[in-house]
Amino acid sequence: DEGVGDSSGTSLNDSSSKHTIFIADSDSDMLEFVADCLKNTFNIRIFTSAEECWNAMITQRPSLVMCAEGMADMTGSALCERAKNERALERLPFILTTDGVLTQGELAIKNISLFADDYVPSPYNLQSVTARINSLLGEPNSEAPVMDDTTRGADAMTSAAKVQLQQLLDQYILQNIGR
Repeated sequence: DEGVGDSSGTSLNDSSSKHTIFIADSDSDMLEFVADCLKNTFNIRIFTSAEECWNAMITQRPSLVMCAEGMADMTGSALCERAKNERALERLPFILTTDGVLTQGELAIKNISLFADDYVPSPYNLQSVTARINSLLGEPNSEAPVMDDTTRGADAMTSAAKVQLQQLLDQYILQNIGR
């Protein structure tokens, strides 16, 4: 692998015609999985450190940032507020992933940033996330290519891939229920 757990922001592809998305999450396995699923649609940079993501945001100007609220070194809310208060980044679309569905009141009670452009409860549906990303980027709403299937094209998902995806999601949910 290409150092997916490396908090310095591993790039999974480098096509200049695609939007660059920064994804930050402390769960490196889930981070790698999500990035792998989205890499055919977007240029993906991944981070296991919110501070490293911030440093890259300043110098590389991504098209969008998606960050987990529960980062160890800085909450996703803090990263979002920091970006929205920086003149050069104030219009940067930001998706905050949260543990479960939260109302606006619950977001305020938990001191979760109301500056984010969208909120996605975790675990999330990758097609829904891709649609939200496309919407924030002003792109047409298209289905997410969730797995690479060279025999039928990047947009196809085989039944074996669906089973693998479901197993990975089930494993992730089981590992994170106690949080």
